[in-house]
Amino acid sequence: MSKQLLFIPGPVTVAEPVLAAMGKPMIDHRGPEFKELQASIVRKLQPVFGTTSDVLLLGCSGTGGLEAAMTNMFGPGEKVLVAPVGVFGNRFAEIARTWGVDVTLRPRGEARAALADARVVLHISDGARFPSFAIAALAAGVPTIARATAINRELLSGAATLTEGDDDVLPLLEELWDSPTRRAITIAAGRSRAQDFAPANAARAYVALYREVVRG
Repeated sequence: MSKQLLFIPGPVTVAEPVLAAMGKPMIDHRGPEFKELQASIVRKLQPVFGTTSDVLLLGCSGTGGLEAAMTNMFGPGEKVLVAPVGVFGNRFAEIARTWGVDVTLRPRGEARAALADARVVLHISDGARFPSFAIAALAAGVPTIARATAINRELLSGAATLTEGDDDVLPLLEELWDSPTRRAITIAAGRSRAQDFAPANAARAYVALYREVVRG
């Protein structure tokens, strides 16, 4: 049987050991074996997502994940800026509106101007993608907080404020919000770093990441 490599949001190519595991008999989802398995998965996912907190495993499609994120982070009447670059971004905006959130929808080309109105940006990423949103915020002169994942350490160190765990986020937000000196230093460093990410440089970084994934 021929093999296919899928580089799309999903489904993705599954490794042979995973396929073999899927062929095993079902286990009781309320029994001790499942409890041990879930705890093991969460423990191994924590460093992947750059967190020491719990990782929630959702038995749903990506749309279910978007809905869970929106309804747990924002409430009716609160404001959200959405700068979609495709179907999933537009869907996120639709979910927000359904939830009663006040959505400001900006085309991708206007995202930087919209970000300039922000005081602090918290960039949340799974650590596997090029941090384009964080870089856009830095270029707009907005202090940015990002998780200390491998790619963020490589690309954002010295520019964004990197956090090792979720417990650090609130104190960092308060400091960047209230301290004029810290804000000025962070803004200057961010704008300087953002200049490194001209379209050609960003394209090369994407290609390098793609090759790394393929080789891995």
